Amino acid sequence: MVIAVLRGDEATPHTLEHSFNKAYTIITIGPILKVDSTAKIYELTKHRVGIGAWGFPATPIKGLTPNVGGIALFTGEKIIGGLGVSGAPDGHIDEECAKKGREAANSLLR
Repeated sequence: MVIAVLRGDEATPHTLEHSFNKAYTIITIGPILKVDSTAKIYELTKHRVGIGAWGFPATPIKGLTPNVGGIALFTGEKIIGGLGVSGAPDGHIDEECAKKGREAANSLLR
């Protein structure tokens, strides 16, 4: 369920779906790998090859992406949602924007 979406005037069409997929990935794969960002998923899986070693299924599941820019939202230790950002020229910039968004949301999540 999407609760909020912010989109810049110059954002290209794919950024909405891509940011959703980043948030979806962190709430789907993050708990399995015990990480809180798609950057960490990427780092854990980038050198793995083959079924069973790769962090993603051999047959892709719609919505999963290893791209950087998705972070988990928490209350205490529990993941309660994900925040995905897309549109910057580098996923690490997307992630920094997501972290700023999480900082702003944290006061509301306590």
